[in-house]
Amino acid sequence: EHATTVTGEMMISISSYLIITAVYNVVDVTLSLAVWSAASVGTPIEPRGRDVALRSLFFVKIVLMNLLLCCILASGLFFVAVGRSHNYGCENEDEESAVSKFEQTPWYAMFTVVMITYAFELLLWPCLSMNQLGRAVTSLHARYDPFNSEDGRHR
Repeated sequence: EHATTVTGEMMISISSYLIITAVYNVVDVTLSLAVWSAASVGTPIEPRGRDVALRSLFFVKIVLMNLLLCCILASGLFFVAVGRSHNYGCENEDEESAVSKFEQTPWYAMFTVVMITYAFELLLWPCLSMNQLGRAVTSLHARYDPFNSEDGRHR
């Protein structure tokens, strides 16, 4: 019965990771095609409503895709935690050999690279937001700085 529980947890963890990753990829390609299609409407002088469509598509892409990335990272970490705690389903071998054998395979290396790439992609938005916030604070401070005159010299 314990082996059935371990196998079930392993299947749930890897299945949830694969399903969420597949949904993420399909939604990402669909949103990219929609952005491309909406960007081709109108001309630079007459946008014909292009800006409204692009804003909503970018909002969906930012919010939905970041939520999916969080789910992907959580399910990937869950997969690794369950795998390590149950020796990746190998009941007869000692723990270190089964874990090290599985984690030295090319598939696990690819999984790790993809997880790191998703984590960097998720961290991109806070970095961009902090950059914009820093620029706004800097420009606001420069505008109302009582120690600088118009020509840039101190008073």
